[in-house]
Amino acid sequence: MKKKLPPNLIYGSISIDQIINIYGTFNDVLGGSAAYALYATKQKSSNIVGAIGTDFTESHFQDLKNQSFHMDNISVIEGDTFCWGGKYASDFSYRETNYVRPGITDDYLPKISESDQHPKFLLLGNCSPHLQFDLLSQIKSEPFIILDTFKLYIETTNQDLKKVIPHADILSINFNEAKALSGMTQGNLTEMGKAILDLGCKSLIIKQAEKGAFYISEKESFSIPSYPIKKLVDPTGAGDSFAGGMLDALSQDKSLIESMCWGSTIASFCIESVGIEGLKSLDEEKIKERMVFFEDLLA
Repeated sequence: MKKKLPPNLIYGSISIDQIINIYGTFNDVLGGSAAYALYATKQKSSNIVGAIGTDFTESHFQDLKNQSFHMDNISVIEGDTFCWGGKYASDFSYRETNYVRPGITDDYLPKISESDQHPKFLLLGNCSPHLQFDLLSQIKSEPFIILDTFKLYIETTNQDLKKVIPHADILSINFNEAKALSGMTQGNLTEMGKAILDLGCKSLIIKQAEKGAFYISEKESFSIPSYPIKKLVDPTGAGDSFAGGMLDALSQDKSLIESMCWGSTIASFCIESVGIEGLKSLDEEKIKERMVFFEDLLA
């Protein structure tokens, strides 16, 4: 009997981060868009696609293995894993990138196993658009696609990105990325959203951190608030956790607005700790306790 595979496929960066903020300097932090998004889903409900170097520690490998359905789509390449270092302002209002070391990602092309080429839901996490497009070329089904990107790629690989955007059922970006992609430094969210929809995506989410998230398609638009946390510790993986949580909820047949609220709730746990630590102990009971905050909106 053929083994049943999970419906979700998550692709993006896997990195070793250094995070500096008012609480200290945190080294050797497992990060990257794929890692955060994976931990925002139920354990063993998704498969991860990405690349790591031979310097990747066993403990980090076990973290990914414990969460992913299997590790067949992880490429281990001789060399150093992608590294990123960043420093946050004391009030977290902005972040400086101290260094980016691509490592093995310079020579990496994604490769997914034949059994994983038919996902129902696909998250293309933040990474180079030409790699996102390469992975898309290996997909043989017609999955629901959530796409994320980064301001750097909007500015430096715009044409490659515009080849990927029409494949997205939902493009999920933050406010600064929306300004860059729409080319609008002034204007409201609806005007920005319509300009981005013209690029070919079916719908758009603009994330606004503590202000919540705005959704727009040709048929409707609405906003949801963010879950109010008591202490912000590390916002690094918030957007990826939001996307991963939303993907997980959609794959469980939750409505769009409920899935967005679910993603916002998952992100609230992420930013209360450094790296993926806030996501490791998540269970459905904890998530549902915070989902009460969104009850009136969902009603």
